[in-house]
Amino acid sequence: MRNGLITGWALLFLLAGFTTNLHAATIHISVLDNKGGAVKDAVVYAELKEGSYPPSSKKLSATMDQQNKEFIPYVLPVRIGTTVNFPNSDNIRHHVYSFSPAKKFELPLYKGKPANQVVFDKPVSSRWDATSMTG
Repeated sequence: MRNGLITGWALLFLLAGFTTNLHAATIHISVLDNKGGAVKDAVVYAELKEGSYPPSSKKLSATMDQQNKEFIPYVLPVRIGTTVNFPNSDNIRHHVYSFSPAKKFELPLYKGKPANQVVFDKPVSSRWDATSMTG
Protein backbone atom coordinates (compact mmCIF):
# COMPACT_ATOMS: atom_id res chain seq x y z
CA MET A 1 0.00 0.00 0.00
CA ARG A 2 1.48 3.35 -1.00
CA ASN A 3 -0.13 6.70 -0.13
CA GLY A 4 -3.29 4.84 0.83
CA LEU A 5 -3.66 3.27 -2.62
CA ILE A 6 -3.79 -0.43 -3.26
CA THR A 7 -1.33 -1.32 -6.00
CA GLY A 8 -0.84 -4.25 -8.43
CA TRP A 9 -1.16 -7.16 -6.00
CA ALA A 10 -4.11 -9.37 -5.44
CA LEU A 11 -4.93 -8.90 -1.78
CA LEU A 12 -6.77 -11.22 0.47
CA PHE A 13 -8.37 -9.97 3.65
CA LEU A 14 -9.67 -12.49 6.10
CA LEU A 15 -12.74 -11.29 7.91
CA ALA A 16 -13.72 -12.61 11.28
CA GLY A 17 -16.93 -14.61 11.55
CA PHE A 18 -19.94 -12.93 13.09
CA THR A 19 -22.79 -14.45 15.06
CA THR A 20 -26.39 -14.09 13.99
CA ASN A 21 -27.29 -12.37 17.29
CA LEU A 22 -26.04 -8.96 16.19
CA HIS A 23 -28.32 -5.94 16.36
CA ALA A 24 -28.89 -4.04 13.14
CA ALA A 25 -27.09 -0.74 12.66
CA THR A 26 -26.25 1.49 9.76
CA ILE A 27 -22.63 2.43 9.19
CA HIS A 28 -21.50 4.82 6.48
CA ILE A 29 -17.81 4.48 5.63
CA SER A 30 -15.65 6.22 3.05
CA VAL A 31 -12.10 5.03 2.39
CA LEU A 32 -10.07 7.94 1.06
CA ASP A 33 -6.45 8.45 0.11
CA ASN A 34 -4.38 11.37 1.45
CA LYS A 35 -5.75 13.62 -1.34
CA GLY A 36 -9.39 12.85 -0.53
CA GLY A 37 -9.94 10.47 -3.46
CA ALA A 38 -11.72 7.15 -3.15
CA VAL A 39 -9.42 4.15 -2.61
CA LYS A 40 -10.10 1.50 -5.26
CA ASP A 41 -10.57 -2.10 -4.08
CA ALA A 42 -10.56 -1.19 -0.38
CA VAL A 43 -11.98 -3.72 2.08
CA VAL A 44 -13.49 -2.64 5.39
CA TYR A 45 -14.57 -5.00 8.14
CA ALA A 46 -15.99 -4.73 11.65
CA GLU A 47 -15.00 -6.66 14.74
CA LEU A 48 -17.23 -7.60 17.64
CA LYS A 49 -16.54 -5.48 20.71
CA GLU A 50 -15.92 -8.58 22.82
CA GLY A 51 -13.34 -9.86 20.32
CA SER A 52 -15.00 -13.29 20.33
CA TYR A 53 -15.42 -14.86 16.90
CA PRO A 54 -17.06 -18.27 17.03
CA PRO A 55 -16.38 -20.38 13.96
CA SER A 56 -19.07 -20.48 11.32
CA SER A 57 -21.14 -23.65 11.20
CA LYS A 58 -21.28 -23.35 7.39
CA LYS A 59 -18.52 -24.61 5.14
CA LEU A 60 -17.18 -21.46 3.50
CA SER A 61 -15.58 -21.38 0.07
CA ALA A 62 -14.49 -18.75 -2.45
CA THR A 63 -12.85 -18.67 -5.86
CA MET A 64 -9.92 -16.62 -7.14
CA ASP A 65 -9.69 -17.38 -10.87
CA GLN A 66 -6.93 -16.55 -13.33
CA GLN A 67 -8.15 -15.04 -16.59
CA ASN A 68 -6.07 -13.20 -19.19
CA LYS A 69 -3.05 -13.51 -16.85
CA GLU A 70 -4.84 -11.66 -14.03
CA PHE A 71 -6.50 -12.66 -10.78
CA ILE A 72 -10.29 -12.33 -10.96
CA PRO A 73 -11.54 -10.80 -8.70
CA TYR A 74 -8.63 -8.46 -7.98
CA VAL A 75 -9.53 -8.33 -4.26
CA LEU A 76 -11.14 -11.26 -2.47
CA PRO A 77 -12.37 -10.71 1.10
CA VAL A 78 -13.10 -13.97 2.94
CA ARG A 79 -13.91 -15.07 6.47
CA ILE A 80 -11.63 -17.11 8.70
CA GLY A 81 -11.89 -20.79 7.77
CA THR A 82 -12.72 -20.14 4.12
CA THR A 83 -11.39 -22.59 1.56
CA VAL A 84 -10.21 -20.73 -1.54
CA ASN A 85 -10.09 -22.41 -4.95
CA PHE A 86 -7.60 -21.11 -7.50
CA PRO A 87 -8.77 -22.36 -10.90
CA ASN A 88 -6.80 -21.39 -13.98
CA SER A 89 -9.03 -20.36 -16.89
CA ASP A 90 -6.07 -19.30 -19.03
CA ASN A 91 -4.66 -21.52 -21.78
CA ILE A 92 -1.20 -21.39 -20.15
CA ARG A 93 0.02 -22.98 -16.93
CA HIS A 94 0.25 -20.85 -13.76
CA HIS A 95 2.17 -21.29 -10.52
CA VAL A 96 0.37 -19.55 -7.63
CA TYR A 97 2.18 -18.94 -4.35
CA SER A 98 2.37 -16.83 -1.21
CA PHE A 99 5.49 -16.50 0.90
CA SER A 100 3.75 -14.26 3.44
CA PRO A 101 4.63 -15.35 7.00
CA ALA A 102 0.91 -15.14 7.80
CA LYS A 103 -0.07 -17.73 5.17
CA LYS A 104 2.46 -19.60 3.05
CA PHE A 105 1.27 -21.82 0.22
CA GLU A 106 2.32 -22.97 -3.21
CA LEU A 107 0.33 -24.41 -6.11
CA PRO A 108 2.93 -25.58 -8.68
CA LEU A 109 2.41 -25.07 -12.42
CA TYR A 110 -1.07 -26.19 -13.47
CA LYS A 111 -3.93 -25.67 -15.92
CA GLY A 112 -7.60 -26.00 -14.99
CA LYS A 113 -8.07 -26.95 -11.33
CA PRO A 114 -5.04 -27.25 -9.04
CA ALA A 115 -4.60 -30.41 -6.99
CA ASN A 116 -5.08 -28.49 -3.71
CA GLN A 117 -7.26 -25.77 -2.29
CA VAL A 118 -6.05 -23.31 0.34
CA VAL A 119 -7.76 -22.83 3.71
CA PHE A 120 -7.22 -19.41 5.27
CA ASP A 121 -7.44 -20.15 8.97
CA LYS A 122 -6.10 -16.96 10.59
CA PRO A 123 -7.04 -13.28 10.46
CA VAL A 124 -4.43 -11.87 8.09
CA SER A 125 -3.99 -9.66 5.09
CA SER A 126 -2.16 -11.69 2.49
CA ARG A 127 -1.06 -11.29 -1.10
CA TRP A 128 -0.11 -13.92 -3.58
CA ASP A 129 1.66 -13.97 -6.89
CA ALA A 130 1.60 -16.13 -9.96
CA THR A 131 4.11 -17.01 -12.64
CA SER A 132 3.07 -18.46 -15.97
CA MET A 133 4.52 -20.73 -18.60
CA THR A 134 3.32 -21.49 -22.09
CA GLY A 135 2.86 -25.05 -23.15
